[in-house]
Amino acid sequence: MKPKIRLPFDGHFPITFPFGAISDNEEIKKKFHEWGISIYAHLKALKVKLHIKVRAGKVIGLSGNSGSSFGQHLHFGIKLNKTDPNNGYLGFIDPSPFF
Repeated sequence: MKPKIRLPFDGHFPITFPFGAISDNEEIKKKFHEWGISIYAHLKALKVKLHIKVRAGKVIGLSGNSGSSFGQHLHFGIKLNKTDPNNGYLGFIDPSPFF
Protein backbone atom coordinates (compact mmCIF):
# COMPACT_ATOMS: atom_id res chain seq x y z
CA MET A 1 0.00 0.00 0.00
CA LYS A 2 1.40 3.40 -1.02
CA PRO A 3 1.39 6.11 1.64
CA LYS A 4 -0.74 9.16 0.87
CA ILE A 5 0.85 12.58 1.09
CA ARG A 6 -0.79 15.99 0.85
CA LEU A 7 -0.29 18.13 -2.24
CA PRO A 8 2.37 20.75 -1.45
CA PHE A 9 0.03 23.65 -2.33
CA ASP A 10 -3.61 24.76 -2.11
CA GLY A 11 -5.64 25.60 -5.19
CA HIS A 12 -5.52 24.39 -8.78
CA PHE A 13 -2.34 24.92 -10.78
CA PRO A 14 -1.48 23.23 -14.08
CA ILE A 15 1.55 20.97 -14.45
CA THR A 16 3.67 22.72 -17.07
CA PHE A 17 6.81 20.56 -17.05
CA PRO A 18 5.68 16.97 -16.39
CA PHE A 19 7.63 14.16 -14.75
CA GLY A 20 10.19 12.74 -17.12
CA ALA A 21 10.73 15.93 -19.07
CA ILE A 22 14.45 16.65 -19.28
CA SER A 23 15.83 20.16 -19.30
CA ASP A 24 18.42 20.96 -21.94
CA ASN A 25 20.00 23.49 -19.55
CA GLU A 26 23.37 22.10 -18.40
CA GLU A 27 23.42 24.31 -15.27
CA ILE A 28 20.14 22.76 -14.10
CA LYS A 29 21.47 19.24 -14.73
CA LYS A 30 24.54 19.95 -12.53
CA LYS A 31 22.40 20.98 -9.53
CA PHE A 32 20.86 17.53 -8.92
CA HIS A 33 22.50 15.58 -6.04
CA GLU A 34 21.47 12.70 -3.68
CA TRP A 35 19.39 13.89 -0.76
CA GLY A 36 16.66 11.30 -0.11
CA ILE A 37 13.54 13.34 0.62
CA SER A 38 11.86 16.12 -1.36
CA ILE A 39 12.67 19.20 -3.40
CA TYR A 40 10.76 22.48 -3.57
CA ALA A 41 12.47 24.58 -6.25
CA HIS A 42 12.04 28.10 -7.62
CA LEU A 43 10.68 29.48 -4.34
CA LYS A 44 10.38 33.21 -3.74
CA ALA A 45 10.68 32.74 0.02
CA LEU A 46 11.38 29.85 2.40
CA LYS A 47 9.24 29.92 5.54
CA VAL A 48 10.83 27.03 7.53
CA LYS A 49 14.35 26.03 8.52
CA LEU A 50 16.14 22.88 7.36
CA HIS A 51 15.37 19.68 9.33
CA ILE A 52 12.35 21.22 11.12
CA LYS A 53 9.26 18.99 11.25
CA VAL A 54 6.11 20.64 9.90
CA ARG A 55 2.44 19.78 10.14
CA ALA A 56 0.15 19.27 7.16
CA GLY A 57 -1.15 22.58 5.90
CA LYS A 58 1.75 24.70 7.23
CA VAL A 59 3.12 27.20 4.73
CA ILE A 60 6.73 26.17 4.06
CA GLY A 61 7.49 28.50 1.15
CA LEU A 62 6.13 30.92 -1.40
CA SER A 63 6.05 30.09 -5.10
CA GLY A 64 8.49 32.11 -7.15
CA ASN A 65 10.56 32.47 -10.30
CA SER A 66 14.07 31.86 -8.95
CA GLY A 67 16.87 29.96 -10.65
CA SER A 68 16.54 28.80 -14.24
CA SER A 69 12.78 29.00 -14.65
CA PHE A 70 10.31 30.38 -17.16
CA GLY A 71 7.75 31.87 -14.78
CA GLN A 72 6.43 31.74 -11.24
CA HIS A 73 5.80 28.14 -10.19
CA LEU A 74 6.68 25.36 -7.76
CA HIS A 75 8.97 22.55 -8.89
CA PHE A 76 8.20 19.64 -6.53
CA GLY A 77 9.92 16.29 -6.68
CA ILE A 78 10.76 13.30 -4.51
CA LYS A 79 13.62 10.85 -4.47
CA LEU A 80 13.35 7.80 -2.26
CA ASN A 81 16.45 6.55 -0.48
CA LYS A 82 16.43 3.32 -2.50
CA THR A 83 15.63 4.86 -5.89
CA ASP A 84 17.77 3.74 -8.82
CA PRO A 85 20.00 6.72 -9.67
CA ASN A 86 20.20 5.42 -13.25
CA ASN A 87 16.43 5.36 -13.81
CA GLY A 88 16.75 8.06 -16.47
CA TYR A 89 15.48 10.81 -14.13
CA LEU A 90 18.56 11.25 -11.92
CA GLY A 91 16.86 9.07 -9.29
CA PHE A 92 13.73 11.22 -9.03
CA ILE A 93 10.37 9.48 -9.24
CA ASP A 94 6.91 10.66 -10.25
CA PRO A 95 5.28 11.96 -7.02
CA SER A 96 1.69 11.87 -8.33
CA PRO A 97 0.93 8.26 -7.21
CA PHE A 98 1.56 9.39 -3.61
CA PHE A 99 -1.14 12.11 -3.65
